[in-house]
Amino acid sequence: MFTAKHSIQEVINAAAIQAGTKIDNPDIKEYEGDDLSWRLQAETAQEKNEIVILKNPVFEFYTDRRELIPVQSREGQYNKKTGKMHFEGDVQVQYQSWKLNSEKLDYFKMKDEVQVVEDFVMFQEGMKITGKDMRILKQTGRVKVLKGVKMKIEENK
Repeated sequence: MFTAKHSIQEVINAAAIQAGTKIDNPDIKEYEGDDLSWRLQAETAQEKNEIVILKNPVFEFYTDRRELIPVQSREGQYNKKTGKMHFEGDVQVQYQSWKLNSEKLDYFKMKDEVQVVEDFVMFQEGMKITGKDMRILKQTGRVKVLKGVKMKIEENK
């Protein structure tokens, strides 16, 4: 749904995506009240039924404390009906001082969370964490790892 917050270009981009046209540099935003909840940009986007296929997407979402969590990958999909997003290929996430790498990541609007079901690696200065099946709760930014957590602490040299 469009409001006064949406620019003419955003409305044109959305109309082009709805028509199935391939567009360059799409910029899709969702607001909660006056606050930007998330923003999805890409090199290109093309609609196939309810799915928008994205090349080199960047997904930025905010916690309730207004902390920005950016996600980028080589490919992505956005389901316009459910709000689910799927990112694949060299997925990178930055949160506070942490960097996360994985091959796949999903955002579920209905659960308001990010899921990394496959293997992942998280880095912070002097620390490396590997695991599988991680959740990031969008509201709080809280991270849960459900399987195979391994931590390696490196001493500063």
